[in-house]
Amino acid sequence: MESGKPAPKKEAKKDEQNPTAAKPAEKDDASSTSLEDDSIVPPAPKDDGKKPDEKPPVKAAELRTAYDSLKKKVKEEYEPKLQKLTQLEREVTELKQTTPQLDKAQQERVAAIEKRNQELEAHIKFKDYEESSEYKEQYW
Repeated sequence: MESGKPAPKKEAKKDEQNPTAAKPAEKDDASSTSLEDDSIVPPAPKDDGKKPDEKPPVKAAELRTAYDSLKKKVKEEYEPKLQKLTQLEREVTELKQTTPQLDKAQQERVAAIEKRNQELEAHIKFKDYEESSEYKEQYW
């Protein structure tokens, strides 16, 4: 006690009586401050083999009513939606397969544009052969 620190008398006596007993871990000043913060940590949950979201077993009557209500919900809500979905999918595939029908005025306009394009290609062929599509196909 002369150095200003009291000597641990009881712990020393226990160690002397039972030398095989485990000694408590000595802590320095830096670790004692961190232990104060760690002492707030909540205890770990007990693991008794069950998941926390597991429900206790239910009776057969309750399961039967739940099953019947789900069957009714499927029949009333999901089956009409499924039928409508399949019908819409069929319509989409039909529309993709059919080509759009042009009316007579549009067909005449397309024919006139194609005819003009052929005339201009022939003109380019004689005036500037390097710009013609025939030259590009053969030599490019």
